[in-house]
Order: sequence, then C-alpha cells, then structure tokens
Amino acid sequence: MSYENLNKFIDYLRKIQESNMDALIGVTGPRGMGKSSFAIQIARRYVERYFGEPSFNIRKYIAFDNDEVLEKIHTLPVYSPLIGDEAARFAMGEDWNKAESKELKKVVAQIRPKRLIFFLNLPKLNWLDKKYREEMVKIWVWIPTREYALIFEPDMNPGIDDSWHLNEFKRFSKKRLSHFSDIDRILKIARRNPCFMDYFKFPKVPEELYDRYEAIRNARAFESKPTFINQKEVARTMVYNLKYNWDGFLAAVNKSKNNRPTFDIMEDHLVIDPRTKEKIASSKTFSKWNREMNLAIRNIETNRKPEPKLSIIPGVPDPPKIE
Repeated sequence: MSYENLNKFIDYLRKIQESNMDALIGVTGPRGMGKSSFAIQIARRYVERYFGEPSFNIRKYIAFDNDEVLEKIHTLPVYSPLIGDEAARFAMGEDWNKAESKELKKVVAQIRPKRLIFFLNLPKLNWLDKKYREEMVKIWVWIPTREYALIFEPDMNPGIDDSWHLNEFKRFSKKRLSHFSDIDRILKIARRNPCFMDYFKFPKVPEELYDRYEAIRNARAFESKPTFINQKEVARTMVYNLKYNWDGFLAAVNKSKNNRPTFDIMEDHLVIDPRTKEKIASSKTFSKWNREMNLAIRNIETNRKPEPKLSIIPGVPDPPKIE
C-alpha cells in the first residue's frame, strides 16, 4: 500500500511550517491503538522526505517530560518534528498551575520561529490544558482503532468556546464506541462533526524501530524524576547572592585551581535561598544548562547564513581601517 494520503498529510504539515507557523498536533485515542506509532511514522517519513535522513533517530525527536521538551525545543533544528510522548506528564489541564507547566506553556506559545511539528500524545483531547487545546493545537488526530487516523481542524469562529465541537459527538453517537467498533460506523459519526477534515490509514512502525522506542519509553516510565527547578527562581537567588555574598564567592574562586568559578563553587555560594538557607539547584543542573546553551549556540551558528561580502566599486576607495 502506498499510503498516499499519509504523504499528502506530511506535505500539508510542511506547508503550515512554510507559512511561518508551527504545527502543534493533538494525537488522541485509546491506549494501545497507535498514537505513538502514528507520530513516529509521520516524523520518520517527514525527516526522510525533507531532511534526507534515511534512518530515523528516535532519541533525537522524542521527549517524555518537561525538561526534555524544553531542551529539544531549544536545540532541534528549525522545521524539526518533536514527539511529546505521554503528554499527560506535562500538558494536562489538571496540572495547569504547576510551575513547570506554566513555564513550558510560555515556551510553546513562543516557538513559532522554530516552526516545529510538535505532537502531543494523550488519550483524550479534553485532557489537554485549555490553552493548548483552544489556542495552540492546529490539528487534532483521533485514532479510534488501529492504523486509522481521523484528521480534524479547529473552528476559528471567535464566538465559540469549543473550537473542536466535541459536544457534537454526544449528539450524533447514540451507541457507545469500543475498541472493536467498525471503522465505517466511526467515520459516519466523525463526518458529522464540522471540524472533520480527512482520514487515512498509516502503516505499523518497523519492529526494530518500535523496539528502540519501547526501550526508551519503559526506561522513562520507571525512573525517578527530580523535583522541577524553576529557573526564574534560581536566577533571582543568584542575583541576590551575587550582590550580598560576593566576597565569599570571590574568595572561593581565588582559592580554586584555575582561579575560575566552577559549578561546585556556584552551587555552594550562589543558589542558597536566603529565606530557607537551602540549595535550590545543584552543580549537575548547572552542567546540564551549560551543555544546553552550548548546543543552542552551535545550532544557531550552523543555521546562520553567511553575510554577503561588500562589493568593490571601481573608483571608490576602501573604507579606512580602524585600529
């Protein structure tokens, strides 16, 4: 099977990007129906088609939590796909007031210059925080049964509260849907929603690639995550300590091997909260942030276009050299 409509969908996403927009995609469906498989296949074919990458690097394009999403938003090249797998970890409405969720929403709201294709995978669209669902998501992909993707676009009418007309499903579906519901019956219901756009079949992920995905996912599922560090709070604390504890910090630097600040010195002198007397960040955190910044700088330098050389005009002297 050629999966022609799948390729057309990928080209449509590219057109969105070329219109100076990012493509935030909510991918929903019951557990085990293929949300991750769909996102992987779209991302895989996209980088093959537009980046010329014959082998899909799953680690490069997938993220499982706030920290990974933020890191990849900053470091992935422009036009990249980004799979936010298990988006319930960072984009659920019930977590809207957590510091890390607020910080991520601010970043996602401003990523248009990166023109990413950002997949948010979770069971139901109404699980998404309202700001994501109503203001940021440009395409909703519903996967009600294996290998079928139903595509919806939001109603842009400013006078409605539900851009996706989710309540329409309550009106049109008199009988319950299950994992074994016939696709024709599901399509009959979906087509009555004014946001319905199209549907297509998508292939299974190659076994070797899916095994790599499962290994990464399972490792993330059972690892213990550290407490989220609010970077703004760290910055405020560092500013305070630089102003009022400068002498102690400078003395530690002067005693160091190379007379330069190390991450350990920063931990001991700059991130002690003056209110609680507790450290709010560690040297490992500083090291990680330093790596992320270096990656971001390299990414900018790689994508920067060379400045055009000034042409020499006959008869016009060169500008004077400044010593």
